[in-house]
This record gives sequence, structure tokens and C-alpha cells, in this order.
Amino acid sequence: MKGHVNASGFPLQIGIKSLVNETTNRHGWKTIFTEHAWSNPSDENTGFIDLVLENQHRTTVMIVEAKRVLDTSWIFLIEGESIEN
Repeated sequence: MKGHVNASGFPLQIGIKSLVNETTNRHGWKTIFTEHAWSNPSDENTGFIDLVLENQHRTTVMIVEAKRVLDTSWIFLIEGESIEN
């Protein structure tokens, strides 16, 4: 069971939720939903959004997906730096 949990994005999701909610006073964001159900009637797709955050003014909502990707390479784009092939 531990291997399945660690291979998922669930520990990251829990960590992000905790960090956001523990530091709300610094940045103004809070978690309003976790594992929020969604559906698209046009193609009958359904699923769950990992986290939904809202800013302190209640004017902006951010959707956060916490996915664990195995056996991959990461590319980080840094503003002002050129990318060479």
C-alpha cells in the first residue's frame, strides 16, 4: 500500500494544501476544495481536481493538480535565458 501512495501525487497534494493553509497570512491564498468533482457533459468525461485555492479578496481561483511523474526529465524555463538545442 505504501508504494502505491508514494507513486501517486497524493503526498504532494497533502503537502501543498498544508503549506498553503499554514502560510495564508503571508500570501493571502487558502484551500477551498480538495478532490473536487468535475464533469464535462459534452463528452461525458468526469474527474477530480486535486486542490482549488482562492485568494483573500475572493476574486481569483487557482486550480492545482499534483501529479507524480516517474522516469522523466524536467525542463525549467528561466526568464531572460536562451534555450539552446
